Amino acid sequence: MEVAMTMNFLVSHNRPGSIEPSDSKAEGFRAHAAEYRELAHRCWHEESKQRYEELTRHWLELAEQRQRSAYLRDAGDTVSRQAQLTAISI
Repeated sequence: MEVAMTMNFLVSHNRPGSIEPSDSKAEGFRAHAAEYRELAHRCWHEESKQRYEELTRHWLELAEQRQRSAYLRDAGDTVSRQAQLTAISI
C-alpha cells in the first residue's frame, strides 16, 4: 500500500479526490512502515521477510487510523467553530 504525500497534505484513500491535512504522528507511522518495507526487501530469510511485511502493514494501518481520527477531530472543530460564530451573531 503506497500513500501519496505532499508538503502538508495527503490524498485521502477514504474519499477519492479529497485532500486531508497531514498529521505528524501518521507521517511517523508511515516512516516506520517504509523502514520495515526496506528491511523486508533486503531480507533473504522468507519467514523474517513475511514478518517485516506484516509489520509494514500494521504501521500503515495505524497511519490510516490516525489520519481518519485527525480528520474527524478537525471536522468536529470546524462544526464547533461554526456553531459558536452562529451563536455570537444571533
